[in-house]
Amino acid sequence: MKCVICGKDAVKTGLCPDCYSEANPLFSLIDKLELKECKCGVFFLRNKWKKYTRAEAVEMYILDNLKVNSDYHKIEVRIRLVRTNQPQVIVKVMGVLGDKKFEQEIKKPIKFDIKQCPGCASQTSNAYQAILQVRVHKDRLHDIMEFIVKDLSKRERVRITKEDVHRHGIDLFFNDSLYTKSLSTRLRNHFGGEVKISESLYSVDHQTSKEIYRINVLFRAFPYEKGSVIVLDGKPLQLNSFSKEVKGEVLTTGQRLSFKYEKNMRIEVLETKKAMICQSYPEVKVLHPETYQPVKVENVDKTDAKDLNVVEWKSRLYSV
Repeated sequence: MKCVICGKDAVKTGLCPDCYSEANPLFSLIDKLELKECKCGVFFLRNKWKKYTRAEAVEMYILDNLKVNSDYHKIEVRIRLVRTNQPQVIVKVMGVLGDKKFEQEIKKPIKFDIKQCPGCASQTSNAYQAILQVRVHKDRLHDIMEFIVKDLSKRERVRITKEDVHRHGIDLFFNDSLYTKSLSTRLRNHFGGEVKISESLYSVDHQTSKEIYRINVLFRAFPYEKGSVIVLDGKPLQLNSFSKEVKGEVLTTGQRLSFKYEKNMRIEVLETKKAMICQSYPEVKVLHPETYQPVKVENVDKTDAKDLNVVEWKSRLYSV
């Protein structure tokens, strides 16, 4: 079949590659190139804000808005950002039609529309995405706040926008809900406690139409901490780790146990006291913290220490 225009061999709709390419270019690109950018270096692409270099953001933006003619094959795309007073993008596309190579190049201005991303907006206002409700005995609140402040120092864009002190703890308002959730898990694993999370619809993002939720995270700290000895089912249990379950070791037998904390559980915490060692062989004895009489330490065979932390259970002392 011959080309109806020039008489050469036809490949598409009665046209040769040259005549076809004149009527059907390799690619098309939207008329107005405008890319949203925040001063912090993040770009709004594919319905979300994310950090890229300008060159990376421009390449992704062009590829998303580039339409390549499917009649061509072996497509190769090259994109270059020209940094001048008016930034421009050079887009070059190469492809093959029949057995002939073609290339097409377009040079267009691109506008970087400076907007404020949600992260930066939250830094300059008292807006919040989450409330962390810390409920703990006042003696332990200082340690928990120190932990939170240290954890926050590792996050540049997260901050507390407001604090409300209560009789049984404190409410902390955060500008990042995902961080608040993860923080509550770290608090639970470090201090021990229960975590409850609830959320409510707050707004809709006008740029992405995505629903925005505010969350409430309750962290209720246990009345005991790692290393504490509690009485559980008639056994003295030294606590050694916290997660969704509390784990520990029975002092009298060495047995490992775990349990889930319930709000209404009544748990006795044994008082830990320091006792001076008065004998280390053939068995370890300490001076009783109250009577000052020599008493054997049940779960220690030998030690080089001068004193031990002990608890008393059924008139016997155990090292903790």
